[in-house]
Amino acid sequence: MLIVAALGGNALLRRGQRMDQTVQERNVGAAVRALAGWRARYR
Repeated sequence: MLIVAALGGNALLRRGQRMDQTVQERNVGAAVRALAGWRARYR
C-alpha cells in the first residue's frame, strides 16, 4: 500500500502561530517524526 502525505503552508502552523520560516521548519520536524513512527508500525 502506498500512502502519500503532503504538508505545506497553513498545515504547518498551529492556531496562533506566526507564518514564519522558523516556526514552519520546527513543525515540519514534528510532522516528519510523527509520520516516521506511523510508518514503522504499518510497514
